[in-house]
Amino acid sequence: MSVEFTADSNSARQRETVTAPSLGAVEEISAGVYRSVLAAGSQAGDGTCNCKSSGKNIYSQY
Repeated sequence: MSVEFTADSNSARQRETVTAPSLGAVEEISAGVYRSVLAAGSQAGDGTCNCKSSGKNIYSQY
């Protein structure tokens, strides 16, 4: 799994302290079922979460 993030360039939305999104560790909870926690963070922008298996993209969420 991976997460890509592009910060919003609108300076009016900036805060003193911002955090980018983060993706937690991937854990297998049962055979072939995996879980990870995506924390949204506090910085405005666009994010993409990708899931790949054997090098092939199996899921993308924008």
